[in-house]
Amino acid sequence: MAGDAAGAAQGVIAKQQPAGRDRLPFFRMATVTVIIPNYNHARYLPRRIESVLNQTYRDFEVLLMDDCSTDDSREILAQYARTDARIRLLLNETNSGSTFKQWNKGVRESKGKFIWIAESDDYADAQFLEILVARLEATPDAVLAYAQSWNVDEHDRVIHSWKTHTDDLDAGRFAEDFHMEGKQYILNFLVYKNTIPNASAVVFRRDQYLAAGGAEETGRVSSDWRFWIKLLQRGNLLYVSRELNYYRTHQNTVRAAAVRKGKHVLEHLEMIRFMFKSVKMTEAAEKKLLQQAGTLAASWLPTATVYQVLSHIGILSLLARTDYKLVRGIRSMLIRNYFRQS
Repeated sequence: MAGDAAGAAQGVIAKQQPAGRDRLPFFRMATVTVIIPNYNHARYLPRRIESVLNQTYRDFEVLLMDDCSTDDSREILAQYARTDARIRLLLNETNSGSTFKQWNKGVRESKGKFIWIAESDDYADAQFLEILVARLEATPDAVLAYAQSWNVDEHDRVIHSWKTHTDDLDAGRFAEDFHMEGKQYILNFLVYKNTIPNASAVVFRRDQYLAAGGAEETGRVSSDWRFWIKLLQRGNLLYVSRELNYYRTHQNTVRAAAVRKGKHVLEHLEMIRFMFKSVKMTEAAEKKLLQQAGTLAASWLPTATVYQVLSHIGILSLLARTDYKLVRGIRSMLIRNYFRQS
């Protein structure tokens, strides 16, 4: 399969006219840096990279990153780097173990005013950058712009629009473009769920990313959600209702692996705790989040070890606000598990 991907990439590149690729003058920096962090996505790389290089907006550089893939990824990345002067390769010598370490490394190495983290298994409409960069240039108070996404499978078949992800919050609002104050967007939407579920759909300001402290590197599935909140506490948001991003779901994603191992529940609980520490919410929002925490805890605690529970003592303090009966249940569970594991 991987060898087929490398061969396909070579075939695509062979059809390109080298002179047709844009070349930025050595003395001028690109307006946008496109970061493509990759790990074992050789199968999807040609579609991903071509969807970047064929953008109607041309003023960008590309950082092709690889986190020690074991498939043919590096061969494919090297083939593309040889054909386009705008491409730089950043290859790790040891696996970092974190998508978000790659984000931070890529942004530090970037030169553009705006950043697009184009995940290696997704792809984009040709007008993605043209539309989002124009909105950001025209709106200085916006720290990020993002577009609606199509959900596609491993064979590029469109499953549905990701608008369904937000219909329970406000179906009408996400049917149209909008410009919203960042803190209001957090209160209306991000406290309840990650309404920006795919980084590939986002273009943001580099200086604001760095000022917000970058992405937290320890999380597996929720560090992007946490980062959007930190970033939007610094400025406003632009939303484009047109599906310009193709968000791929398959069994080899970091998120799918976290779900299989049950880590997503614990991270969600930590996210709720983060909300209470970092966001000034309404009483109704707090009540709704506490209900979410109780439901999540009911699925996590029966399988948690004593060590896991005590390692996340902050979650226990959060759960203490939900239901006294739940707290008594936690105490009983800890006692039972202590003796089972002793």
